[in-house]
Amino acid sequence: MFDKFCSTFDVKFKDFDTELKESHLAILNQSFGAVTFMKAFQGQTFKEGLYSVHKTNELDKWNNIVFETFPSYTNKIFCFSYDWLGRHFALDFTRRIEGEPMILMLEPGTGEALEIPSTFLSFHEEELVKYPDAALAIDFFMNGKKKIASP
Repeated sequence: MFDKFCSTFDVKFKDFDTELKESHLAILNQSFGAVTFMKAFQGQTFKEGLYSVHKTNELDKWNNIVFETFPSYTNKIFCFSYDWLGRHFALDFTRRIEGEPMILMLEPGTGEALEIPSTFLSFHEEELVKYPDAALAIDFFMNGKKKIASP
């Protein structure tokens, strides 16, 4: 599981015995692979800051921060990660595909939310792998790195 993600982000999957609160387990268990992914990758940053996964002991903190910016989503979403632009990715319980919540990308800078037609697993195995520019603005990220590195 998460083979494509691991290959793309140059990481090895390790099954860690990370503790998750019962309330988080109940939420994450609604998405195939979410508990496994969060236990393995919580608190990790990939590709020099391109994509990061929230620490499991900070999930409530980040969800509350996002709810302050997007109050209409309070108790309707659950944030699990963020990108280099500060956009948060969340499970959206108001939209489902085959019973699983879909992904919502929240942009605090603009106050906009973008609906991503993926489940947790397909977001990590397809969207981030096949469409990294659409999902993470990787071209913009790489261009910024080139400008910093050039004399």
